[in-house]
Amino acid sequence: MNARLSAVFAAAALALAGACPALAQTSAQTGELDAAHGALAAGDYARAAALADPLAEAGDPAAQHLMGYLYEKGFGVRADIGAALHYYGDAAVAGNTDAQIALGELALGGRNAFADYERAAGWFRLAAAKGDARAEVRLGLMYADGVGVARDHAIAASHFAAAAAKQNADGAFYLGVAFLNGDGV
Repeated sequence: MNARLSAVFAAAALALAGACPALAQTSAQTGELDAAHGALAAGDYARAAALADPLAEAGDPAAQHLMGYLYEKGFGVRADIGAALHYYGDAAVAGNTDAQIALGELALGGRNAFADYERAAGWFRLAAAKGDARAEVRLGLMYADGVGVARDHAIAASHFAAAAAKQNADGAFYLGVAFLNGDGV
């Protein structure tokens, strides 16, 4: 039994040792991404773009989301909704919930985009499935109003409740309104 346990620990140690260079690279990229977010917060948009762009091109979903945001808003780069959709799309497909929500918002008829309510609901569903309370609220509102989905107050209330359970104030508010009106509860 001890020989088997030793073999398991040895295999785990080898796997960890092999992962260390990747972890170091991720840590360096995280530092650059943190610097890009700091530049964004400081209003140095060109620097934010310069720091995030190589990471986004290398496939970092958080950097892709940031580049999408910069292109959507025209911060540090020429405003380009096509480029924003490209970066958001890559990040969203990789599972970045912020990008999924951004695409959902744009599909609802955000700046320079055509409204596609069904697509918006799809992006919000993906983010909600990963536990994002903001997406739960957006889906709840869509179900409450019948926008892009069939109107269903019970489903709306369940999305609001899920968001409220995550300490989301909007979710708690809309759940309260649902209780007040007797909608789906």
